[in-house]
Amino acid sequence: MTLGTLSIYAQQAHPFDIDVRQVMSLLQSRAEALLGAQVTIASLTAALDSRTSISTAVGLVMGRYNVDRDRAFQFLARISQNGNVKLRTVAEKLIEEETGPEPGDEDAETMTGSEP
Repeated sequence: MTLGTLSIYAQQAHPFDIDVRQVMSLLQSRAEALLGAQVTIASLTAALDSRTSISTAVGLVMGRYNVDRDRAFQFLARISQNGNVKLRTVAEKLIEEETGPEPGDEDAETMTGSEP
């Protein structure tokens, strides 16, 4: 996967000797590694946020309907599949329904009132 490019320009043809090209190659590989790490960090952060939201929603369903963890998760998964909506989105909507919208979130939608 290409994350970016390193472009170096000069006013004359073939101005860079082997040492300069090696330094540019090293810079390019380090920049690539840093960008790759940033993408990985962003992905892991999103996964942790999803897990937290889903776990919170499972707890809310458990408390609301007096069901075990597996049944609560199955309930959320069924809503997700039936509505063709990501599980994280279902979880966030349930949390919002329970606690109110986040400040600045004006397009809040509510979930169905069905039981697990």
